[in-house]
Amino acid sequence: MQLAVGFADYLFIALFFACFVKFHAPGKRTFLTLCFTLAAYMMIVAVKDVALPALVPIAVVVVSMNFRRFQFERQELFAMLYAGIIVGIIGGVLYWRTSAHEKNEIQGDAAGPPAQGSAAPVTSSH
Repeated sequence: MQLAVGFADYLFIALFFACFVKFHAPGKRTFLTLCFTLAAYMMIVAVKDVALPALVPIAVVVVSMNFRRFQFERQELFAMLYAGIIVGIIGGVLYWRTSAHEKNEIQGDAAGPPAQGSAAPVTSSH
């Protein structure tokens, strides 16, 4: 697998740091933490040979490093709670559907070739 960082990843990093400048937030510590985190993340991608989105660690590092600077009202906290619940439900349903679909494919493959005398599926050779 070829390691690559997409244009959008650079764009999001630039957007986060533009917000730091706009709101006078310190960014040096966040930048260093982000560099080390993304380097470790890329090592995982290289070793495990999987494609992982870089936006997830970027967002987690930026939010966690600056969490004390956020000041939310009660309504905003409840809105984030409801959004988190909705995202969790949607993610759970998608995971459940994907795993159920994979189980059905595995069970279908385990059935083996059709028995003699039974109709075999017709395939097109186009």
